[in-house]
Amino acid sequence: MEIRSLNTLRGLAALIVVVSHFSNTSGLWGKFFGEGAGQIGVMIFFLLSGFLMTHLYWDNRPTKINLIRYAVSRLARVMPLYLAVVFISFTTPYAYVVDDVGALVSHLLLLHGDSVLWTIPAEIQFYVIFGLCWLLLSKRRAPLPLVIALISIATVLLSYTSETYKSHGIYLTTSIIESLPYFALG
Repeated sequence: MEIRSLNTLRGLAALIVVVSHFSNTSGLWGKFFGEGAGQIGVMIFFLLSGFLMTHLYWDNRPTKINLIRYAVSRLARVMPLYLAVVFISFTTPYAYVVDDVGALVSHLLLLHGDSVLWTIPAEIQFYVIFGLCWLLLSKRRAPLPLVIALISIATVLLSYTSETYKSHGIYLTTSIIESLPYFALG
């Protein structure tokens, strides 16, 4: 289901990200539109994702078939292109830095995303969290505003920023914790 009125907001978010990356790469405008400005566009996408997941799924029962449809539709939207970019980055020195097997495995397991690829693991991790909340809270009929408030409060109380850990050549980035309030607010 497409909500056409959100397309303008999606376009604005995409434009912010593109202009930010262009400004950072080219140095145009003294990186005025770069230096993290693209984060605003990414957070708009995260807000939209949180809103759409709630709008499309929350009122439905999380039956086995609905959960399968949810997983397939969410993964089909982002995984093919993400996997292509990761494999191209692994085999090509001119793409993103996925330069060893550990980095490749970290990206494929959605534990880490290098450079602009960080958003996809956070998005997929949110899909998992949303699916679990949908499944677990549907039995108790917890009101959605309460769920959002609890997630947001817990995240703020943690006062946690994303970190990257490396163990046995595998990277783990915790960017979902930093991004979760934006998904919850959406």
